[in-house]
Amino acid sequence: MTRINKLIGCALLAAALAACGSDSSKSAEPSAPAAAPDAKKVDRETAGDITGKVVLEGTPPQNAVLKMASDPACGTGEVRAENFVVGRPDLKDTIARLQAYQEAGADVLYAPGLASKDDVAAVVGAVDRPVNVLVVPAAGDWSVADLSRLGVKRISTGSVLARAALGGFLRAAREMREHGTFGFGKDAASSREIAAMLEP
Repeated sequence: MTRINKLIGCALLAAALAACGSDSSKSAEPSAPAAAPDAKKVDRETAGDITGKVVLEGTPPQNAVLKMASDPACGTGEVRAENFVVGRPDLKDTIARLQAYQEAGADVLYAPGLASKDDVAAVVGAVDRPVNVLVVPAAGDWSVADLSRLGVKRISTGSVLARAALGGFLRAAREMREHGTFGFGKDAASSREIAAMLEP
């Protein structure tokens, strides 16, 4: 079963390279950085330490208020507030940012990562621009009809279709490795169906 293990590893590697936009024409072996011309090896036994502190005097300046509505870049096309995808799931702040973009003239508002229908409804109800919603793992019980009823005007799938395809491949490989069976074949697309999709 070693070949199957290698097959799974190759698939994961290919997916990672594709996600990072890797250029397959380049060598996979990174070249070592060139040493500085006058670089000298540090003797850890005799090297010393530098300690101290920085003292700031005077009154610190006030933080400037960022007025997003005055920045033309904030009011063009689809504008997003990425709180939920960068580890700051603050719905109130997300809505405030979207409202600022709306004031600046954004055409479509997008807060990727919303994980509940209540959050989606809150965003849609707080703005008067079309809202785009990203399909997330927690959206397994969502439907187009559900989101339409909430007032969503656009739905993005992100990487979920590619990950679903890779998930099917991995489940098939694990079935062969762990059970020696081929039940996954019943869900495979037929050669005729694939050929029809590839026709010009």
